[in-house]
Amino acid sequence: MPAMGQGTELEGGEVLRDDVHRQMVSLLGIGPVDGRAKLQGMLFLVTYNVPEAGPVLRYAPGRHGPYSEVVRDALEHLVAGGMITEGPGGISLTDRGREAGAAIRGGMDPWIMRLLGAYRDALNDLTGDELLAFMYTLFPDMAAESEDHDRIMSDLEPLVMALVKKEKISSGRAAELLGVTLDRVIDNMNRMGLQVLH
Repeated sequence: MPAMGQGTELEGGEVLRDDVHRQMVSLLGIGPVDGRAKLQGMLFLVTYNVPEAGPVLRYAPGRHGPYSEVVRDALEHLVAGGMITEGPGGISLTDRGREAGAAIRGGMDPWIMRLLGAYRDALNDLTGDELLAFMYTLFPDMAAESEDHDRIMSDLEPLVMALVKKEKISSGRAAELLGVTLDRVIDNMNRMGLQVLH
């Protein structure tokens, strides 16, 4: 297994030079990601929970959530290298990228792989506004440069309830984020036809 910061040599001598490339290829090996903002968000959450997994990422508030120029550059490098493609189906691996993913997957830290899968599952089916509501309520410092913050926050309740419906957050967490009682969230859940466990 390559140590953090070491490259992984592929057939033909090409090297995925850093952890960002390996994490991105491994994430996309799980399945396509629906856009750059979600890709940034998924890798941000891995870095947030395992800081040593991405010390070079240096996330900052972006116009659409957490943003890292390193992630942007890595994506562009992998697209130019023919490993990743972007299109209507989202961001996905090419055949060449799948080969690279197979070569590096066994060398990835199992905990990082579990996080990549969990965050892909958590974020990939969110709408753009749901993603921003998720990020801005859980990481308010990542909203400083947002073009959408005021609009998202003024319409927060239906977005947070959508996160509850999609089982991304609990009813208790929704009440906390909205600054309302749990009873109000449960009333909303009942109106939405959601099952409330007592």
